Amino acid sequence: MEKHPSYEALAPYLPKYPKAAGALFQTYNDLKFAQQWTGLELIELPGCSRCALKGRRPNAEDVFYVVPCALAESLSTDW
Repeated sequence: MEKHPSYEALAPYLPKYPKAAGALFQTYNDLKFAQQWTGLELIELPGCSRCALKGRRPNAEDVFYVVPCALAESLSTDW
């Protein structure tokens, strides 16, 4: 894992939020490497025990936020 290109950015957060670690790892890598978002930042959301991602799509000025979740999770806007 330490040799993966995203390890350095994700290392402080994965052990902190183990239930959301898989979704965070997958989403971060998809946005950064496959979709090539720029300015990608991790934002801690301790109230819902996970991190969100903030960044820009290629050729876009708007900033977008993504909350990584597993498909089996129940979601709430009350977070």
